[in-house]
Amino acid sequence: MEKSDRPKLQGVIYQYDKRSGITYAYENHPYIEKGTGKHKSKRKLIGRLDTDTNQIVATDGRRKNKKQRDAAEKTAAEKVRDTSPQDYKTLYETLLAKWTNLESRVSALESSVKDLKKNS
Repeated sequence: MEKSDRPKLQGVIYQYDKRSGITYAYENHPYIEKGTGKHKSKRKLIGRLDTDTNQIVATDGRRKNKKQRDAAEKTAAEKVRDTSPQDYKTLYETLLAKWTNLESRVSALESSVKDLKKNS
């Protein structure tokens, strides 16, 4: 049996994150780099290790599993669809009132700066 005919070994690697206290499980694919002959490995995230049951819980690597992420995206999409033109009108009027208030405050501050420059 030649070297190239051998099956590639793969395994599960556990890596502990000190910052979060979570142990992640990775699928390991070792290989030898062609040019240099160095042993390297490619890893793919499987999930996180549940400390109570010692089972691997699948995750997408963004601190949420796929079901939670899909549910969050679905609720966000529903919120966008549920906004009525009346809500936009109210939002516009509120922002316009804030803008005019801030604009008047800026002009008052500019005039007080001019007065301070004249007096000094």
